[in-house]
Amino acid sequence: MFNFPKHNRLLKHADFQTVMNGKHQKIVSPYLVVIACGPVESRPKSRVGIIASRKYGNSVQRNDFKRAVREEFRHQKDKLKGVDIVVIARHKSLHANAKTIGTALTKSLQSFF
Repeated sequence: MFNFPKHNRLLKHADFQTVMNGKHQKIVSPYLVVIACGPVESRPKSRVGIIASRKYGNSVQRNDFKRAVREEFRHQKDKLKGVDIVVIARHKSLHANAKTIGTALTKSLQSFF
């Protein structure tokens, strides 16, 4: 099973705020919103933060969304050197499967880089 180490995650509120308030690019798809900031030369690894509020759904649905995003990030992280990414769940992704969410994230990330 894939583990998701701390150096691949946005952990603190300040990290999220840096991405949200800094110079960033934003892509909105029907299933998710992707906000990317970077690349930062001093940090060789990309990091991802996932936002799925309680308005999105119950804990099982939120965790399914997060799992799908983490899995797709695992496949794409080598292409994203030093980029911080925040992924926000949209309500339409409740009825989408993991493959659809992963495809939406891949297309969004490809439009960035």
